[in-house]
Amino acid sequence: MVQHSNLAIAPLSLVPPVVLNLPSPEFPLAFTTQIHCWKTLELGRMNVQCPGCKAFHWIDERSHPSTIAIPEFESCCKKGDVILESLPDPPDILKRLLSTEDADSKHFRKHIREYNSALSFTSLKYSPDQRPAQLGSGIQCFQIHGELYHMQGPLNPLPDHQPRFAQLFLYDPQFAAN
Repeated sequence: MVQHSNLAIAPLSLVPPVVLNLPSPEFPLAFTTQIHCWKTLELGRMNVQCPGCKAFHWIDERSHPSTIAIPEFESCCKKGDVILESLPDPPDILKRLLSTEDADSKHFRKHIREYNSALSFTSLKYSPDQRPAQLGSGIQCFQIHGELYHMQGPLNPLPDHQPRFAQLFLYDPQFAAN
């Protein structure tokens, strides 16, 4: 080891070589999946609370030079500099749908994305990337395979069609409420 001030540097002969599992040369690299090279990232539990806003973090998200013993975080409240008011409680019906185990609540939670799309002014259409599901446990991210569409319907419904999306809110608020 070479010691330089507070930095220890290992000679190159002691550094293990990086081994890549590259695909066969019959396909160009751009046409070959690299999913077999992915490693599951395990960060442990997200159980460290920010002292400023009480948001939960992984310990490795702490800002530098804070320590493990006294961590500080910037991604939530900038070390306590930003103070946000608490969100108001949701309406009772929504609170019930999100927290109870009856059939209506389970159905609502199962289809919550569809309800959100139906009540928005635009709708999102995509083909999800199924490859990360094959890796098993670990951190998953929202991945889109192919194209992403934002669909916005016409402001007037077609003849003999029920109004939907923005048509409900802009033209017949009573119908939308019902």
